[in-house]
Amino acid sequence: MRRFLMLLVACMVLRVSAAPAEIICPDPDLLVGLFENGDINMAPAVSTPFNMYLVLLNPSHENLDAFEFKLTTPSSGTLFTLQEYLPPGAINLGSVTASSREYIVGLPYPQPIANQRVSLVTLTMMSLTNTPNQDFSAQLTTWPSIAGHIAYNVTNNGVATLVPMTPVSGAFSLPIARLYPQTPLNYCSIGTSLTELRIDIATTAGALADPLTRAGTTARATDGFDPTIESPEPTPPPGNYLCTSFEHSNWLMGPRFSSDMRAPFDVTQYTRAWPLLVETDQNGPVTLTFTPSFSEADNIGLQLRDIQTGQIYSLYPQLSYTYQNYGLPTYRRFELLVGALSAPALNPAQRSMSAGWSLVSLPLAPPVAGNTIGASMLSQAPGYSWVYTYSRAAGYQSAAATSIATVGTGYWLGTTIPYLWTMNGGERAINGKTIPLTPGWNLVGNPNWFVGNREGIRVVRGANTYTWTAAAQAGLVSIDLQGYDTTTGAYVDATTVLPWQAYWVNALVSDVSLRFYWPNFTAKSAATPEPLAATPPTLDVWRTDLTLTDATGSPRTVTIGVDGGATDGFDAIHDRPQPPASPQGGPTLCLPHPEWGLDAGSGFTRDIVAPTSAGLAWTMTMAAPVAGPATLSWDSTGWPAGLDLQLYIPGENRVAVMSMRAQSSAVVDLGPAPRTVIVRTPDMISGTGDLPSVANFELSVHPNPFNPRTTVSFALPQAGNAEVRIYSVRGELVDVLGGHAYAAGRHEEDWNGVDRRGRDMPSGAYFGRLWVDGQPQGAIIRMSLVR
Repeated sequence: MRRFLMLLVACMVLRVSAAPAEIICPDPDLLVGLFENGDINMAPAVSTPFNMYLVLLNPSHENLDAFEFKLTTPSSGTLFTLQEYLPPGAINLGSVTASSREYIVGLPYPQPIANQRVSLVTLTMMSLTNTPNQDFSAQLTTWPSIAGHIAYNVTNNGVATLVPMTPVSGAFSLPIARLYPQTPLNYCSIGTSLTELRIDIATTAGALADPLTRAGTTARATDGFDPTIESPEPTPPPGNYLCTSFEHSNWLMGPRFSSDMRAPFDVTQYTRAWPLLVETDQNGPVTLTFTPSFSEADNIGLQLRDIQTGQIYSLYPQLSYTYQNYGLPTYRRFELLVGALSAPALNPAQRSMSAGWSLVSLPLAPPVAGNTIGASMLSQAPGYSWVYTYSRAAGYQSAAATSIATVGTGYWLGTTIPYLWTMNGGERAINGKTIPLTPGWNLVGNPNWFVGNREGIRVVRGANTYTWTAAAQAGLVSIDLQGYDTTTGAYVDATTVLPWQAYWVNALVSDVSLRFYWPNFTAKSAATPEPLAATPPTLDVWRTDLTLTDATGSPRTVTIGVDGGATDGFDAIHDRPQPPASPQGGPTLCLPHPEWGLDAGSGFTRDIVAPTSAGLAWTMTMAAPVAGPATLSWDSTGWPAGLDLQLYIPGENRVAVMSMRAQSSAVVDLGPAPRTVIVRTPDMISGTGDLPSVANFELSVHPNPFNPRTTVSFALPQAGNAEVRIYSVRGELVDVLGGHAYAAGRHEEDWNGVDRRGRDMPSGAYFGRLWVDGQPQGAIIRMSLVR
């Protein structure tokens, strides 16, 4: 019996090799489904048995003794597998279903290679109908040995090596063979078009420069030494030198070469590495600048592996890398990586959803059959659940279960019962995702399926691409990426971008997009500065957090401080706008700055100012949906020597905490109406007691937006005649509130959305200004009437 099977396999191999070679694929390690006509397309006679061979094309290794993949068969219901032949002695641990046949096969001895092909499985099949385009595709096994790949194993001298295979179609979602083709498959019959590449490298160190070292591909080259193309270089001189070369000790005239050209390869499927060597005796920074013949938009990976540190750096978008040399003759070795990269698997595979509200996003593009919000997000929730989207124009909007769920969109998902959310099926955004932004807050879903650093996000405006930090420095986006903590109901800064989660992004200008492309997250950005060592705070550089905890125990935090790189206005790097309130609600705590005029709103959760010899003061507004005592707390142990702050309540005209260094908290009675406190340095106290200067006049409005009634609050440091004037966006005086004598303290006036003649005003923006004793005081507030 064993001999009979061996002869049968031999016949199978001969039959495949003798078939017409209509498919010619130059790439190595391809899995293909070939019919008995030698092609990947066939229209057999109905009700007549025919053979299909699952074949490994162009194996890059010999001694194949195991393989694994899953074959997905057509779903017509009229195709039957009559026989299945594996190599003799093979053991298959895979399973068979109505729609697939899984192969996890071990072999007692290696399979022979015939005509650059290895026959893995032979199927005898029969179809009862000639339904057009019955497709076979290759899929991952239940437990792939190489994450994201199908594979085969080779053993040499007792050492086993797994080798990844690729479907001949190039993707698991595309067919590798087709019955009754209405549109024939044609992947490789005319060969693969391979583009020639070039990467020029210039190196500088102080006054020295090595202007050109070249890597690339050309049809004239091999992967070895080509004397008509590669040029050797001599050993560097004894002193004052800088030399960059490709290191090949086994090449003739090696080891240094000014160029290294290879044969063209498929950059969408494979990666090639060039060994780069930099030699210098210069003291200071050494910079390598790369000029490729392609761009990041071409989806061709370009990375640099620093052999000394083991770190891999993405060279996009700056196309440069700098390291520090310390004046001794040194060798610094790198690998220049060009081409396709191995995409990570979905991790984690599911998300634990807590009861309440969560910011969520899709890590995978759902299949067409289940691409609705109901199917992909809500169907697994055991209790009641709701989904909301956000836009600047409409605010929060309920999303119907029948609406399409899209990758890159952020959602608020509320549920009454905790559960594990798992996506059934779905595709990774391998080619990346571009998300356009509008000025102000944008609720962005993370389209990646793995954990990455915020610096992997690219910010695109026009023809320019920036890393995240560079975009904030250029004033395109706020530096903060705001996530949401379901446990506390508070927003948190996010430097690590997680799958399954959405984030608030504040765009400061128009025509800005975010580009999520997974290779930028798997390698560290070469343009990202190394973190600086922590330095003790000084009066010129410090910051502190203040946390408000309301009667229900919900916290909110703001940050104030001083930095030499900050201004007293808005700084995208230092100041943090407050995102829109979550559906869960909770207390509010912010630093109001309507005069900054940001599209993101007038509330801020971080305000860092420039150092000054004059006094410092920060105004905070706070409120709580549940009335009761709230606690404002801080930690002064890390404050710089000589710093002290006071907590002043202008509405009560009193200093609630004389020395915030001497205590760590204060209790404040809160309710739905906003309340104002001022944190200030002691030298802000005037010479007539604790009355604030006229620069501290306050004006606020609540609610805002409103329809049609709102309350305008203002505080007077001393008695006087006061009025609040309301203007339209064209500067027209609409209405006047108050207009009589007031005592010192806080006062309120209502506006019903009408003008001085009692006529209803239309929806839109209005502005309020406080006038005291005939003089304008304090800041202008913006009011939004929404009918």
